[in-house]
Amino acid sequence: MPSQRSSNADTNPQLRSRLFGLPLELRQTIYSYLFPGGVHAYFRHDKLRLSACLQPDPYKYSSGAEHVVCPEPFEPPDSRYLLRLGSTWGPHWECEEAVMGVNQSPETSTGTELEMLHVCRRARQEVTAYITNIAVLHITGPETLQSLLEPAKSLVPQHVTDVVALTKRLSITLRLSTRTFDRVQEAVAGYSADVPVWLRFCQTHVQNLTKLREFQLWADHDRDWSWSRVNERAFLAPLETLAANSDLNIIVNLPKLHPKYESQDRHFTIYSTPPSFTITRRLRQSYYAFSRGDSDQLLVRFAQDFPTLYQHGVDDLEEVEQRERKMWENGEDVSAELHRITRLHGDQRV
Repeated sequence: MPSQRSSNADTNPQLRSRLFGLPLELRQTIYSYLFPGGVHAYFRHDKLRLSACLQPDPYKYSSGAEHVVCPEPFEPPDSRYLLRLGSTWGPHWECEEAVMGVNQSPETSTGTELEMLHVCRRARQEVTAYITNIAVLHITGPETLQSLLEPAKSLVPQHVTDVVALTKRLSITLRLSTRTFDRVQEAVAGYSADVPVWLRFCQTHVQNLTKLREFQLWADHDRDWSWSRVNERAFLAPLETLAANSDLNIIVNLPKLHPKYESQDRHFTIYSTPPSFTITRRLRQSYYAFSRGDSDQLLVRFAQDFPTLYQHGVDDLEEVEQRERKMWENGEDVSAELHRITRLHGDQRV
């Protein structure tokens, strides 16, 4: 008489799968190769979807120069360069292109949606458990935040709901308009009853994620102005409440502050009392693209934020940053120094 195990294998094809014949630890290693940078939750075609993240190091320095699209040698970059430089997905612009099916027709493109979640019930359960317990869940853009706040207005599959509700590691990427940052400041100050989606998401949704242990935030605005024009204290105000949870590790990644524009009233400067969460600083993107009027002509502007004297791959960042900060604080002419360096060595900033 066949054993119960053999009988189940005959009737359940999942038990005959080579994948499920492997030890759990090995299967999780396979999942880590499938989702090396974690998983994206994104909103598209009125539906919340999941896709693999293709950027395992989103905090790596990016000037924007590496986004150039040159189909043929010596030809100017095409319109994809414009979209990459201004992507609301920030450092995850390659992930955005994948889910949007760049170079594919909209009819045939499926992006990188997680097919493993649709193989069988056991695969869905294991992949969901891997994502929620080990991988980083990335959320990019205010549209995705809005769909999570108002699921009744969009199609949110149950497996996506489960992943978001049970995740332990959440990463938010927001490249917002300068007007949106102004609206956040007005709402925090009590000047406006209009509460932007970022504030509502922190106040209502994040606090309900009971399994959450790590919260990451990458933020920037979409103009070539210095980041220091933003009131980052107002923008990060809801994190002070979240930081009261001692089990939650909060890490915020922001552009470096410019000494000329920084203020302890608006920013977390090197002279301020540190907040109750961790802030790391990065070099800001220095290339910005836009089209002029109704023309298809692509224009690219170079605008390097602090430190303006830094030449990537040539200088020691920490040394240049300290030297330039002292120059600004002492009222020295940084523009003249930049002009001198450029004349001697050429402009190698990227």
